[in-house]
Amino acid sequence: MRTIASTLDTAQTAAARTPYIHLVFSSKDGSTTRDLSLDGTYGNRILFLEHVEEVYNDYAVILLRNNDKALPSVEGYWTEIGYGDTTSGGNEYAGDGANGGAKASSRLWVKSQQNVSAAGKLYTILELEGVWSRFREVMLRLGNAPKWQRVYEGTTVYDRIEALIEAEMSWTLDPLGAQDDSIIDTLSLNFDVNDQGTFEFMAGMLYRLIRLTKTFIRSRAGNNFEIRYPQSADSVDLAFSSDSAPQFYSYTDRSIIHIPNRVLVYANAGLDGLWHESTFVTGDAADSTSVGAYSEIAALFLAPDVGTEADADLIAAALLSKIKAESVVGIGLVPHHCAVELLDKLTFTDNRVSQNVYPSDGTVRVGGLKHTYRPGYYRLQITLGGQSVTGDVARAAGAAHIVFTDFEESAITPPVDVLAGMFPGQVGSQLVQQHPHPQFRLDPTQQVPASPPVIRPSTVPVPLPLGMYSESQLEKAELFGIGTGDTPPPGVHVDIPTILRRDDPSGLFTEMEDIMPGGLPPTDPYYKRLQESILNPPEPEPEPEPGDRSYPLPVTEAIEFPNFIVRLFRRIF
Repeated sequence: MRTIASTLDTAQTAAARTPYIHLVFSSKDGSTTRDLSLDGTYGNRILFLEHVEEVYNDYAVILLRNNDKALPSVEGYWTEIGYGDTTSGGNEYAGDGANGGAKASSRLWVKSQQNVSAAGKLYTILELEGVWSRFREVMLRLGNAPKWQRVYEGTTVYDRIEALIEAEMSWTLDPLGAQDDSIIDTLSLNFDVNDQGTFEFMAGMLYRLIRLTKTFIRSRAGNNFEIRYPQSADSVDLAFSSDSAPQFYSYTDRSIIHIPNRVLVYANAGLDGLWHESTFVTGDAADSTSVGAYSEIAALFLAPDVGTEADADLIAAALLSKIKAESVVGIGLVPHHCAVELLDKLTFTDNRVSQNVYPSDGTVRVGGLKHTYRPGYYRLQITLGGQSVTGDVARAAGAAHIVFTDFEESAITPPVDVLAGMFPGQVGSQLVQQHPHPQFRLDPTQQVPASPPVIRPSTVPVPLPLGMYSESQLEKAELFGIGTGDTPPPGVHVDIPTILRRDDPSGLFTEMEDIMPGGLPPTDPYYKRLQESILNPPEPEPEPEPGDRSYPLPVTEAIEFPNFIVRLFRRIF
């Protein structure tokens, strides 16, 4: 947890507060900066900010006012968002030196900048992705071309992680210190890179390494990383309460049966690799509570180069700890608190009925943070547990049993909740179950998850109980009142931002009065275009063949974004 000054702590727990967002963008070479902070060079332009931090992923979307067309291009620039408040000492934020030192949030890069003209105004939308997106982009080239295969013998997990982060990325990994779990820097193992005929990515390799331990990797500002080892005896970093500062709005506690709940690791295959019955050993770890309440569901792993049963037991316990950590056990909604970081140990105490302290497991840590800001709204959603991996990380991790949660977020959702809709997909043999974050959506040509489409609508068909919708149709259905169990009007073309009601297409445009001042008269060209799109829709585009990269791009943002802007602004104002 970040250590913050008393002035900032007082300001952010007060009944009335003035939020402050530090948002400075730097070019790749660092020679150019653009200050878009609330008090920055360009004035207060932030209309909406949502920033999601997860143990293996982070991304953000920022909506800016740009009527004067004064905002510069920041594509490729990076920023480390500093959250704070206006205090008695001025504008203070995490990472300003006095609050959390230099520990602002982890670095994000602007991957897309979009200008949206709607209802006579101009808005700029920035899409940003973090360090784990960078890891997913870097294909490992270790050894010799063209196969780039390499075997590391007799090395530790920490040594390999250090080499990947520092030698391959030129970033920094802190010394291990007291975060040693007696595995990460002790157990000597063999690691193969690119040995399955496919090239590995940095993210998959890092996860493949860290899952063998009871530790996690935490990214920090400045492309700095540290290892964290959660233990029951760790002191609580921050305690939220229902009736005293720092307070929480709501907390949802979840008790679950872990599946799988037993891990068996078969080790010591012998020098000939034939797994002689008299020599191989078995490591074993079980969640006795889940086994007793339900049934034993085992996951099996092979570790041919691990020689002793004691070491196999350590690896089994580490794998089981990851299974448990990747299950959501609680979600809390609090007034924004800039001291909270990923992997912190928090508690939520409810004194309203009787004193209940959550969570009950002392090893549970923060697995996700969702920062949401818009004028008049400044909150933090905290996920306990749920250190869930993104689909491509799980895919690259080989045969590991990765548990994806099907636990929905709390009922309080941000204005762009539809953009984080829950969609199922499949990656090889790994079933990516319903999950509230967009990075699980699949690229139909590659059958691997694409980068998080935070704003851009996708036209990938999404199976629902009664028929097939595209995501764009689903957005319109949710926005304009069509239940997802209904069949959409025949021939609806997703490229047009239509207002849909199945029963009376001719009366649809009356709802425009709620969206644009004065509505649209029948003589308006845009009205006619909408009417034409419903009554005489164009023929749908043919479905692309697998591997075909010449198919039409997804629907253009210039057409689709008015729906997003309308829905967002109706909630803000």
